Amino acid sequence: MTADDQSARQYRLEQFADHVRLERGLSDRTVEAYGRDMARFARFAVRSGAARPDGVDYGMLRDHVAELSGVGLAASSVRRAVSCLRGYFRFLVEEGHLDTDPSEPLETPRVPRHLPEVLSLDEVNQLSAAAARARSPLGERNHALLETLYGCGLRVSELCGLDLLDLRLLDEGLVSVEGKGSKQRFVPIGPGANSALGDYVEHRRCELGRGEGAGAVFLNLRGRRRLEAVKGLGAGGRN
Repeated sequence: MTADDQSARQYRLEQFADHVRLERGLSDRTVEAYGRDMARFARFAVRSGAARPDGVDYGMLRDHVAELSGVGLAASSVRRAVSCLRGYFRFLVEEGHLDTDPSEPLETPRVPRHLPEVLSLDEVNQLSAAAARARSPLGERNHALLETLYGCGLRVSELCGLDLLDLRLLDEGLVSVEGKGSKQRFVPIGPGANSALGDYVEHRRCELGRGEGAGAVFLNLRGRRRLEAVKGLGAGGRN
């Protein structure tokens, strides 16, 4: 057993991962990020003389957070690590492995907030019109993609994650979307987006191949579900 395996066992990292996945319902991506955060902390704690969680105190947690900031980790990543630590020690207390929570005084670093750059309504209309004029599989895909993105107010990840099964209520003006935390919701889709999406799926999608993304709505030229299906719009929609 390696030193990392030993520290993971002593710090009950596997049990904590099961807890956040099953009881808190966090997404697989978040669970993986928490796993990396906790493995990094366990190594730090062992180096600092705490072979077990009951040897950790607030000063050690504060030093760990300072180290994360010192190595240039993004403020959002440090913030996530602090949230992870709080959840971890709360879990240990609730499960009876610790009597007190050393993370309670830990402050969460603030993340600088910047307003995102957005397209104007005129720019969105120009993009959609340009895609609609391209009478090709990619052109009609791009038109449907843009109409759905803006017509439903989706995140890019939600758009690229759409499966054909998610369109089962399209005739009723609804699209099923999986958002953050793997939570499913139905969103309304306007007539223009509904028409563009329906036409693309019925007439053009099959021309983009039958690769590994067979169940995906939006495919690239290799028949795969890829973010490039969206990114390609910035390069003339060539993929």
